Amino acid sequence: MNNSKRNLIFVAILLALLLLPLKGSLSDLQALPESFFGRKQLITWTARLRYRLLDDQLFNRVLRSDDGWLVYSDEHNLADYQKSDVFTEAQLAQIQTNLTTLQQQLAQEGIRLYVIIPPNKDSIYPEKVPAEIPVIGSQSRLEQLVSYLQPQDGFPMLDLRPALLAARQHDLVYYATDTHWNATGSYVAYRQIADLLAKDFPMIIPHDLSEYQQASQTYSGDLNRIAGDLGLSEQIITLNPTFSQQVTQTETVENDIKLLITETSDPNLPRAVIFRDSFFESIIPSLSTHFSRSVNVWSFAYDPQLVAREKPDLVIFECTERYLQFLLYLP
Repeated sequence: MNNSKRNLIFVAILLALLLLPLKGSLSDLQALPESFFGRKQLITWTARLRYRLLDDQLFNRVLRSDDGWLVYSDEHNLADYQKSDVFTEAQLAQIQTNLTTLQQQLAQEGIRLYVIIPPNKDSIYPEKVPAEIPVIGSQSRLEQLVSYLQPQDGFPMLDLRPALLAARQHDLVYYATDTHWNATGSYVAYRQIADLLAKDFPMIIPHDLSEYQQASQTYSGDLNRIAGDLGLSEQIITLNPTFSQQVTQTETVENDIKLLITETSDPNLPRAVIFRDSFFESIIPSLSTHFSRSVNVWSFAYDPQLVAREKPDLVIFECTERYLQFLLYLP
């Protein structure tokens, strides 16, 4: 084979390799940045190279602490930690008005309202945030809100920070590689919620920790995935219920919103409608045993028609700290 043919073959192979990422994308060039062949693997390789060889700390919407603890930097999470973008006095007054109005509307129907605020991971483990990220303000939005609503006697908001801060003294309560609380943190939150509900509904008997069987497994959380798959995992403890209460679950979708409906066989238990985010996912298996029926709505959009249809005894509005701005739009 002469040199000219050899060079031609080399150029053809090189062009084929250069065009390989375009496989399947030529028909839609606008989608190319998000869909070119090998994109996911290239992102993973790049993220792991930066993490392991370059010791980088800044990744896609994620910061890495020196000990491998991952910090979420999106959705107002860092602003909450830095206390840099807080509520105005007018916004605090609006939230108070919104919650008071909703509470009064539900009370007219004999329905109790409970507002649950899971804290951001950084509010429980602020020392894990890289030292290069300064705290700027004096109060976070959650601290503002708790302080503002505190004078309201009997206001139905449950701040979970004290219980989680106490529990972290002897147990890890959030995942290192995830934005969410772990099984221990979820149980602490569940007990706080169940104990609160039991004051108004004495038929609710919270489950003791002894009613769960512990196991261990390897876990890799959402922050590892968001960062580009750094290859990080952690050993975690799971809590598997051993109580006998049977709960049936049905998933459905209404108006593009995911609903999870749970039912038990005890008609004496209260009925509930719960508006929530992903933090409530791990609480549902335990809390649903205390309701004859519950409708869990993965949305912050309060739905008065749904509440009227379900005729619940209680409504829970659960909103993680980083989403507190949605309280401005209730009810």
